[in-house]
Amino acid sequence: MRRGKPVDARTYIEMRIEQLKQERTKSNDKMTRMWLWKCVDELRYVLQVMDKKDNSQEESISAYGHLRRKIQE
Repeated sequence: MRRGKPVDARTYIEMRIEQLKQERTKSNDKMTRMWLWKCVDELRYVLQVMDKKDNSQEESISAYGHLRRKIQE
């Protein structure tokens, strides 16, 4: 990542997951591998939460648009 350049949170998280996976394959220590895998799982969970938030916003926008059309009629 370059300094001062805006970064999409999803892109950063996906990139970081890949970096952690690479670090995990290079590690010889069992505990380190387990810790890195836990970090990957937590970042995947963050992506799931982001997806749910995006979906709920889209639903609320479409529901509002539908309601607005009824009021105008």
